[in-house]
Amino acid sequence: MGTNYFVRVNECSCCDRYDELHVGKSGNTVQAYTHPEWSQPGDADWNPTPIGEIRSWRDWRRLMLEIKHSAWDEYGREMSDADLIAIFEGSTAMQRGSAHQWALENRGRYPEVLADSWLDDEGFSMTSREFS
Repeated sequence: MGTNYFVRVNECSCCDRYDELHVGKSGNTVQAYTHPEWSQPGDADWNPTPIGEIRSWRDWRRLMLEIKHSAWDEYGREMSDADLIAIFEGSTAMQRGSAHQWALENRGRYPEVLADSWLDDEGFSMTSREFS
């Protein structure tokens, strides 16, 4: 169990419309992910997020620095970027890598999960699969 975290971009105060990007989940594991549901590399409209593809926690930090957004948890509570970053960066190495470790240990039963899972340079479990 853990809490999911999101950033909202392209927010419109007139109509309350926004695009929401799932940053990841904290608790027993910390994960961030890329967005395969958007166009694929090579497509004319390839642009999975406002900064391009996200393949590491460093990419998420870059998005939060460069793009106007707001940060939220799954319970609808807005939070500061500093608090969101502290949740992820305050995790232990074991927490950061636990989702990828699970994928390695269960690759016989769930090979598709391992195929879409990796560790970034900071040891964060990354996945291009949707999760909750």
